[in-house]
Amino acid sequence: MDSALFIIPLLLSIALLFCYGVCKTFVQLWVIHRRKVAILRRYEENPSAFQSSQEVIEQISAQERRNQRAVRQDYTITGTGLAVIGITALLIGRVLAYGHVAVGLYIGGIACVGLGVLIALIGYLVRALSRPLVEAGDPQP
Repeated sequence: MDSALFIIPLLLSIALLFCYGVCKTFVQLWVIHRRKVAILRRYEENPSAFQSSQEVIEQISAQERRNQRAVRQDYTITGTGLAVIGITALLIGRVLAYGHVAVGLYIGGIACVGLGVLIALIGYLVRALSRPLVEAGDPQP
């Protein structure tokens, strides 16, 4: 019973993080596909709106360059997930209260929370620094 007490929440946390990653990837790929189809449909409905087929290819290429930024790793989510796993391990180590496993879970949980918070803060910093600069006359987003 004691081993199930700390294995089940950890496996559940890992499974949820994995499902989140898979779903996020599929949604991003679906959005990319829908954007390409929208450009091609617009070209199909009104070919005179584009100067040439080269312009359509350039628009799709520009769309792919914009999407390359969206596919990269999000450190905020990674750090938050690691912190959640650390909190889970920390709480289970606290519940067990004795033995080598409890001490290992507790210390490992503290390390995971610390590292997770650090990675999440780096993710927030990367997100803040990757925003475009606001011009003097432009309104704030």
